Amino acid sequence: MGLKLCIHRGTHQIGGIAAGISTATTRILIDMGDELSLDPNFVSAPLNIPGVTDTDGCCDAVLFTHYHGDHTGQMLRIRPEIPLCRGVGEGHYAPVSRTWRA
Repeated sequence: MGLKLCIHRGTHQIGGIAAGISTATTRILIDMGDELSLDPNFVSAPLNIPGVTDTDGCCDAVLFTHYHGDHTGQMLRIRPEIPLCRGVGEGHYAPVSRTWRA
């Protein structure tokens, strides 16, 4: 079985990162951020990721690489039963409260 990588957003702009890694049995999303803009009236487009923001699929966890809005800004769109984690040092991860936000 192979490892699959899916870039949901973040290839054509700075910020708004969201990528998934999956195998035949496990799926993890990395970051779920807001897009960045210099326009003070800009509103980031909502990310709709099957299995993460709806029940059309599954996701085992979401890992936030670090605490910036372009990585955590859409955290509240993630289904509440999906575990949230953050890096706390090389090779170590900790659970995240849903009140931890940018």
